[in-house]
Amino acid sequence: MAVAKPETPQALAVPANPQDEVAVASGIGRAQALDTGRDDPPAFDALLRIPATPTRRRIEPIDIVHDLGFVTTYNVVSDLFGTPGPDWLTEMAVALKFSRQHLSQVEPEWLSVIKASKPDDVGLTTWQVWSILMFLDIVGNYLQQEELKGLGVQAGREFLTHIDTLIVKARKQPLPPHTNLLAAFVSLEKTFTEPTNPAALPVESYYGLVRMLLLEVASSGIVIAPTLGAVVHTALTGGIDLSSLIQVLMKVTPSQAKFDEGITRVLYETWRLNPTVKLLMRRSEQAEQYGKDTVQKGDWIAALVGAACFDPTAFPQPRQFSLDPILPGPKRNMEDYLLFGDSQAPGRLCWGRDKLALYLLTECLKAVGRLKGLKKVAGAGGELKKFAQVNTNLSTRFVSVLPDWPKKQP
Repeated sequence: MAVAKPETPQALAVPANPQDEVAVASGIGRAQALDTGRDDPPAFDALLRIPATPTRRRIEPIDIVHDLGFVTTYNVVSDLFGTPGPDWLTEMAVALKFSRQHLSQVEPEWLSVIKASKPDDVGLTTWQVWSILMFLDIVGNYLQQEELKGLGVQAGREFLTHIDTLIVKARKQPLPPHTNLLAAFVSLEKTFTEPTNPAALPVESYYGLVRMLLLEVASSGIVIAPTLGAVVHTALTGGIDLSSLIQVLMKVTPSQAKFDEGITRVLYETWRLNPTVKLLMRRSEQAEQYGKDTVQKGDWIAALVGAACFDPTAFPQPRQFSLDPILPGPKRNMEDYLLFGDSQAPGRLCWGRDKLALYLLTECLKAVGRLKGLKKVAGAGGELKKFAQVNTNLSTRFVSVLPDWPKKQP
C-alpha cells in the first residue's frame, strides 16, 4: 500500500533537483568517513553525570527523561553534528504553556502567575521545543494536523535560521573535518561546487541542502529521551527491577555481544508493552487495492501500532514480558518489533536506528540499571510529564549507584 511520506512544510522547502539532494545526502557518508577519529563511544559517565563508583546509601532524586535522556542526547547531538542550540530562549517555550503561539498573545498577568525563570540551559530547552513541535507535525493526531503544522513551521523556521548562523560561523572559522558533521560538510563544499565539475551545484544551493539535512538529523534525536522515559516508566509500573534484571543478563550471557543483545531486547520488549506512539496516520498517495478493500487517493490510513504490539501471531502470550532467547519465555523475533518501524518492509525502518538512536537508548538503559532501588516518586509527581503529547519528565529516586557494567569478551 502506498502512503504519503510526511511533507516538509512548503515554507521550509528548498527548491532543488532531487538528484542534487541525494548527492549531498551521500555527503553524510563521506563526512562519516572523514570522521575517523570518533570511533570510540562517548564517555558516558561524563555525559550521563553518573559517578563510576557506588555512593553511600541515601535517597537521591533523578529525572530519567530530562537528566538522562534529553541532556545526554543534546550533548551528543551538539558534539557529533555541530548543532548546539542558541544562546536565547524561543518564545514558544513560554507561550505554549498558555496554549498560545506567540508571547505577545499572552496576558501579562498570566506570566506573573507562573513566575517564569530562565532555564539552566536555554540552548537545550530551545532545541527541545523546536524538535518536539517538528516531530508532532509528523506523528500528531490527524484532526490536529493543520494546527500542528503551523507550530511546526514556526519551529522549523527558527531552527533553520539558527542553523544558518552556525553555517556562517563554520565557514568563517573552519574546523578540522573530523570535528563534527557540520565541519565535514564545510570541508566538502568544493567537492560539490567546483565549477569544473559538470554536475557542480551553486554554493547557495549546496548549503540550502546542507541546512535541511542538518535540520533533520539535529531534530530527529528528540525521540530518544521520550522513548527512554516510556520504557523506564513501564518497567517501574510493571514491577520490573531493571537493576536486578541487568545483573541477571550480565551473569547468563557468554559474551559482550549477547549482553548487548539482552539490553536491546529489554528496550524493545518493554516498549512493546506500552508504545509511545499507539496510532500513526498517513494519507494515501494513490488508489490501491489492499486486501479486500480499495484505498482511494487522499484517504486517511491508520496504523494501529498499539494493537499490533499485542498481536499474538507475532508475539505469543503478548501480555507476558519475555527476553527469549536470552532468558526462557514466549518466543520473540527482533524483526517483529515496531520500535523503529517495520524492518520487514522496504523504506519503513528508521534511518537513525543503527547510527545513533539504538546506541544512545541502550547506553542510557544500562545507566538506569546502575541506579539501585530506583522507584517513581510518590503520587502524581511520579507520572510521566508531557509537553505537546511528548514525554519530557519522569521524577524518580534511588538509593545507590552500582559500578559500571564490566566489559565481557566480544
